[in-house]
Amino acid sequence: MSKATSKNITKRARISKAERLIYDHLNALRVERRTKKIFVQLCKKHPDLEHRRPLLHIHTYSNGRKAFGRWVGDYDRIFLPPSNKKGRETFLEAARASFPAHIKKRIAAGVEAADDRRGRAGADAVSAFHRITMYTPRTTKEAGLIARHVIKFLPIKAGGTVLGWCPPKDNDKYEEWKSRRHYAFITLETVLRTFAKAAN
Repeated sequence: MSKATSKNITKRARISKAERLIYDHLNALRVERRTKKIFVQLCKKHPDLEHRRPLLHIHTYSNGRKAFGRWVGDYDRIFLPPSNKKGRETFLEAARASFPAHIKKRIAAGVEAADDRRGRAGADAVSAFHRITMYTPRTTKEAGLIARHVIKFLPIKAGGTVLGWCPPKDNDKYEEWKSRRHYAFITLETVLRTFAKAAN
């Protein structure tokens, strides 16, 4: 064994569990960014293949403007239920019929595989962050490392603070803000509980 290899092994052995977990999370985030970048580049080349569901024509207005949609909800926004039952079924049949060919195109272009890799990388990053929040620190140094890292990567920063009190006025943005804020509170509660265990 070379001196360099021996030195690296010794260095890794000195790293605390908290530092290892943080390193794993940072590495998972790097992989997530890389896979997302590849996916975005492919979507720029094949914009019609970005989504797993094909974009279908729903209606042409009298002024010539066309409306498209991927989901039955898109159809319902143009033709309100229950009067749209027949057209709704036609839209669903068209969506089912066009789906296999659309997926084949995504596979051929490499978009499907890139999308799957991006999804797995995102899930790995979330899992790595969750492992940090569930870890009980053994020393005050580890507790400090975890606290700083968790605060830095909390899923929401609003109003200039980690958990700001200024929700967006837009309804869609508010729902997203509320969901992210709720997750942030759960994350903080989990970390506080692990810290409490360490104090016992």
